[in-house]
Amino acid sequence: QTRDFLDRVLAASQAAVVAVDGEGRIQMVNRNALVLTGHLSTDSLIGQRLCEDIYLFHSKETDPILRCLKRGEEVRIAEGVLLRGDHSQIPIQYATTRFTHGDGTTWVLFNALDISELQRLRAEIARKEHLGIYRRLMAEFAHEIKNPLGGIEGFASLVKKELERDPRLTKL
Repeated sequence: QTRDFLDRVLAASQAAVVAVDGEGRIQMVNRNALVLTGHLSTDSLIGQRLCEDIYLFHSKETDPILRCLKRGEEVRIAEGVLLRGDHSQIPIQYATTRFTHGDGTTWVLFNALDISELQRLRAEIARKEHLGIYRRLMAEFAHEIKNPLGGIEGFASLVKKELERDPRLTKL
């Protein structure tokens, strides 16, 4: 009954969830972990040893799951790049947590979310901010040009009035 409840909780989670045993072998994944990693079945992940049979990150040194397992370096929240089964990369936000399994061994729970859309939105915001700065600079530039032109226009208008009043000045 408890196991069934936990399975339903994991299935309902929006995050990809991967549990890794003390040997670095993947022992449990939820449906979203399959989607995120690009694997079609749990069989392609369960029992696989990280950075030997399967790579979710570029190397043992950069793999936050192994760093948490071997060095105790838990991550509360960070961003990184996950390697998918088809060798493509996907930006993720992730966390790692060490815990003690019922048999007394240390395991790691890895949770991750695809942040592709978030990164796209960040890039869009940065682009719009850049355009906003460009627009402000152009407005200031136009204002700086307009100010002297206004003075020149005013002076030309005065000269024109003087010329209309005294036509002899046109000979100058």
